[in-house]
Amino acid sequence: MKTTNSVALAAILAGFAGSVASADVVRDLGGGWQVIIAGAIADQIDIVADGYVTVDGVRTLVIEKFAEFRDYDPQTGLFGGLSVQFRQVGTDANTATRIIITDEALYNNTGQAWTGFRMQLIDGGQVGFDSAATFASGFSIGPFTTTTYSAGNTQVDFGGGTVAAGGIWYPGLGSGGLVINVDLSSQSPVVFTLKETPTPTPGAAALMGLGMLAGSRRRR
Repeated sequence: MKTTNSVALAAILAGFAGSVASADVVRDLGGGWQVIIAGAIADQIDIVADGYVTVDGVRTLVIEKFAEFRDYDPQTGLFGGLSVQFRQVGTDANTATRIIITDEALYNNTGQAWTGFRMQLIDGGQVGFDSAATFASGFSIGPFTTTTYSAGNTQVDFGGGTVAAGGIWYPGLGSGGLVINVDLSSQSPVVFTLKETPTPTPGAAALMGLGMLAGSRRRR
């Protein structure tokens, strides 16, 4: 359901997050994985499982994600990010080694337009975005037009477009999915964090900093 109404989003998330906002939300996704959402952001973010299947011999967990971004710092020109933690709870033989986010609904309630967006895989060193599989799936990213992988495929930046204040970005809703590969061979259980952060216009934060510095000098 597409809506720009943050109240509607809160109603959707409330059904998942439960009534105790201070407690972390722990949800079994299947495929040997749990997701942990910090209580402080339980009304802003949620993940649900679409299914656990084996595709070409690869154990695959398919999920959807919903998030409402609110934080923007006018002093720095930077947006606040949201993070969730994934934790392996199954045996290696029964745990998905591929996680696909088929679609997301990312609500821009920061009061500022987004001109880019960053996704990061943090902790463990056992996970990475599969750029080739993501591209082959036809992963839709509009209104963004560019995708850049870096940091050993643990970071992906989307750009070349704008999500207006009050708008919603739906990566993967049109087609495809963002593919994450997991290496279970070196450590068990695997724990990693997915962090997502809107990014300002390139150079905007630097210009903001220069403006603040100039203002400080004038006051002196």
